[in-house]
Amino acid sequence: VYNRGDPVTVGEELKVGVVFAGGPAPGGHNVVCGLFDHLKERNIDSKVFGFLNGTSGLMSGTYVELSESSLARFRNQGGFHLLGSDRTKLETEADFERARKVAKELDLDGLVFIGGFDTNTNAMYAAENFKMHNAKTNVVSVPSTIDGDLRNEQLQTSIGFDTVTK
Repeated sequence: VYNRGDPVTVGEELKVGVVFAGGPAPGGHNVVCGLFDHLKERNIDSKVFGFLNGTSGLMSGTYVELSESSLARFRNQGGFHLLGSDRTKLETEADFERARKVAKELDLDGLVFIGGFDTNTNAMYAAENFKMHNAKTNVVSVPSTIDGDLRNEQLQTSIGFDTVTK
């Protein structure tokens, strides 16, 4: 959603935060596991932080550093149980300021929102706000919903929808 435009050097240590928001969907855990695996392959010192209980965890700075052992039992398992989820939205400037403050304190290179329609909208607003305030953190959104309500020419389906419809 927002890329500050700086190239990332292969092998560079990266710090990325992950937020589950909205209703759980199949595939959410594997997004986090895939991100973790990729970052560790690039540089073993890279870190993935999971914000507990969704967007409210991001705003309050409630997080865990994810590890191979903490992810092991969630690989290939549906849902958002690894971190929990909520339906809190970033709505006020104070909300965005808290999110930026936490991202800055953790020195996050990236922030990944995983969820449905409202989550992707929330991520878009966060990306715009982070960019407006020249935040270092790039904001990305991964569409993950069982509702099938996220589609356009660039997105044929979301993570979780195909699994639920079979």
